[in-house]
This record gives sequence, structure tokens and C-alpha cells, in this order.
Amino acid sequence: MKDLHVASSERTERLLRKLSTRLSSANSERTRRARTVVALFAFSESIPYPGDLHFKKGDVLELESEYPANGTGWGMARMNGESGLIPLNYVRPQDEQATLLGQDVIEDIQVT
Repeated sequence: MKDLHVASSERTERLLRKLSTRLSSANSERTRRARTVVALFAFSESIPYPGDLHFKKGDVLELESEYPANGTGWGMARMNGESGLIPLNYVRPQDEQATLLGQDVIEDIQVT
């Protein structure tokens, strides 16, 4: 069982490196300044993956890049001097004034 965990961890690290490379190349093709986003939900450390950036509902992050570029996948973000991958559907632009229906009753989601 330990060998399976090690193999899974190694595969995850390879995939993260590949995604990071793609994010970097996408950013070099189009110059974008970081934009500020706010967390709608918590992205917890319950299943820690190398390269993830964990945050709580309401945290403010600097989104540096997106993959794919349409905002539906994952992004590279920075918060409190740390950077990592975040799910883009867990955040919204800080300057976006639209509110979500029932947002005040949505509980933090713990990724399990």
C-alpha cells in the first residue's frame, strides 16, 4: 500500500510540474497583470497536494494566471507570500459587485 501511495505522490508531482510549465508558457504568451480575487469557499488541507494554495472563505488572493484562460479550471495565485494552484470556481474577482443567491447561507466547503 505504501508503494501505491509513493507512486501516486510522484505522479501528482509530475502533473503539477507539467501544469506549472503550461501556466508559465501561457503567461509568457500574453502579458497579464495579477488581479485580486476573493475566496467564496474554503479550500482546505484535508487532502494535501504539493503545489496547492489553501485558503479560507473571505481570503483575498492575487490571481497570477489561469489555465485554461477562460476561468473555468485552475489558477496560480499568491497570498501571504505563498503561491500555489487554486480552483477558479472557488473565487470571484474582488471588484465584482454581483452577489450570489443565498451566499450568506453557503457554508465553507471542505475538499475531501
